[in-house]
Amino acid sequence: MNAIDGLAEVSAHDARLVGVPAVVRGEAVEYETADGARVLAEVAWSEGGEAGLHVPSGVHHSALATSLERAA
Repeated sequence: MNAIDGLAEVSAHDARLVGVPAVVRGEAVEYETADGARVLAEVAWSEGGEAGLHVPSGVHHSALATSLERAA
């Protein structure tokens, strides 16, 4: 398993990661979130140690849910 530096940007179904090992567009990948959830994704692009992932199931994170609940 390869380690990455971290999450740089996130949207409802996509994420940009930095410090990523070489991956290929279209490659199926799995990543583990800070809360231990494993998420399936597909590499949308990869360049210079960064990669964009498309997450068909959607990007969910407990910290984001907590922030949204406080804002409501």
